[in-house]
Amino acid sequence: MIEGLNPVNMIDNVISMHMQSLCCLDLNLCKKYFDIWHEAGCKIIVKASHIADAKVAADAGCDVMIVKGWEGGGHVTFEATTVLVPQAVDLLGGSSTYGSGFP
Repeated sequence: MIEGLNPVNMIDNVISMHMQSLCCLDLNLCKKYFDIWHEAGCKIIVKASHIADAKVAADAGCDVMIVKGWEGGGHVTFEATTVLVPQAVDLLGGSSTYGSGFP
């Protein structure tokens, strides 16, 4: 499920595409498209509301992970950002993991 998709932008010679919030990611599709986007010079930044989706995106090769809890605007999760961030850091490492939607 993709809640919102903004057009592809070119900012300082870096290609950027923003997807608001993702749910139910498929590992094979992520690998396919992440590889295509990486070959085009894109950095893959994923905003996930479930730890399972964060794991899929990380396994597929995303560059940056943003986790967002229920208090971040009524998205598709039942966990708070304060719960998701430690899970994501434990799972993915902290250097490219961020939280979004803190109260």
